[in-house]
Amino acid sequence: MRQKSLADFAKKHIHHSCSSDLREYPLTLIEQKLQNKTSTKCLWMALYFPSLPLLATGQHCNNNPVAICEKIDSDSTLIFANTAAQIIGVNSGMLSSEIDAFRPHIQILERNRKKEKAIIEQLSVIANDWSPTVVVKDNLILLLEIGSTLRSHNGLTPLTKLIKQSIPSEIEDYHMAITPTPESAKLCVMDNRNTYLVTYAQLVSHIRNISVNKIELSKQQYKFLFDLGIKTIGDLFRLPRSGIIQRFGFDFLNYIERLTGKAIDPRPLSKSRPLFYADIDLEGEITTIQQLLAGIRILLVKLEQHLNNSYAAINQLEWYLYYENNSYEKLSIGLNQLQRNFVSLYNCSQLALRSLSLSDVIVNIALYVRPQTISQLDNVRFLTAVDETKKHDFLDRLCARIGNHAINGICCKITYKPEAAWAYCIPSTNSCFFSVGARPFLLFETPRLLATKDTRPYFHGPLKLSKCERIVTNWWDKHTVNRDYYVARSNCGLLWVFRDICTKRWYIHGRF
Repeated sequence: MRQKSLADFAKKHIHHSCSSDLREYPLTLIEQKLQNKTSTKCLWMALYFPSLPLLATGQHCNNNPVAICEKIDSDSTLIFANTAAQIIGVNSGMLSSEIDAFRPHIQILERNRKKEKAIIEQLSVIANDWSPTVVVKDNLILLLEIGSTLRSHNGLTPLTKLIKQSIPSEIEDYHMAITPTPESAKLCVMDNRNTYLVTYAQLVSHIRNISVNKIELSKQQYKFLFDLGIKTIGDLFRLPRSGIIQRFGFDFLNYIERLTGKAIDPRPLSKSRPLFYADIDLEGEITTIQQLLAGIRILLVKLEQHLNNSYAAINQLEWYLYYENNSYEKLSIGLNQLQRNFVSLYNCSQLALRSLSLSDVIVNIALYVRPQTISQLDNVRFLTAVDETKKHDFLDRLCARIGNHAINGICCKITYKPEAAWAYCIPSTNSCFFSVGARPFLLFETPRLLATKDTRPYFHGPLKLSKCERIVTNWWDKHTVNRDYYVARSNCGLLWVFRDICTKRWYIHGRF
């Protein structure tokens, strides 16, 4: 039921104010620069939600002065104050002892980190529709790699528009920053600015003016920077690498280089729920499968959009049909390869549903799937103009009509004994074929004894032998094999025969 509740949670559009940086970096200009050779191919977006602690307390609709405190060390520190609280002089960073004079006029609440984490996880699930790479930072910031998703979203402008429409209206304000590196995107968005940067040159020029107070450092390091007269990040860029390592350590130098993209910045991805759910309530008396198909199409369109946006695919569909008498029927459809194409999914669903006999009026249909993130190599296959999946579509439709249990594939087994070197498997399973000599297409279940004349094998006439291959199993095997195999030419075509080394008898084992 996750997708349904989140959809209700995000019906309205967010209303927020944009800073002057939006006019400084218009989106149309960014899209033009993305096509230039000087632009970076990697773009990160940071979304900062400063009012999330207030939303976690359930007081986001309160117009009275409200502040959120958190106990740090032995004292409580103010971490958030709403607009009404800031008007009367209460700001984040103040100690609890400093706001005692405001207590009659302000409501002070304790921070609820557990609820904050739950909300940011819901937002990360929504963010997976924008980018497959989502990172949660400090339970207040979402980092998204969007450079690789611009093509699927038809550019940066539609993507940012989609994000603004999808963020729940309960979140009063947020900040957005787009830069070439994740660390710089986090830094810019924490500077409380909506920043749009494309190239590394723009990035370095912009963050030069940001105060060093925005960097996470200890009080002793802040004091040392102040004593050196370093007030901005641009001042840090002028320091020699050896001096930075000597005074602040290697980790601080690595942070500076990750800011500008000189060092690799690996990020742990957010593990969102792997389940996709969507349902639809049906109006009127739905008693036939044909009447269901309109609702099926609506749900599959939503699924296809979700899979395309999250760079995922599925190999199984689960349909739930809910009857008016509160009972339901489940229909599972297995696919022979990862799919995310609407036509293929609709054809399989239609064939599988036609095999059902409805026992009552259907009032609701639901779709459950577990998307699988596909690799970059597999993703290219989905984007190619030539449809390489047609050969699997027939197999999927056949399985949907008569059932997966009625169709088997054949795969190879690693063994020396030819009659035991194959097995049944799931259709379309990739099987390894071993280059161990000529093998016939038709292999008899058990070898058949051949007639001989003057120790030579006969089959509708004498056989002309060629291409000898000796197959000998291990001595500890229960059923040992000691054979010399030949490709034999006869009046009936090419045969695969062998001579048992122990009994000196000839057998036919297959036909080419």
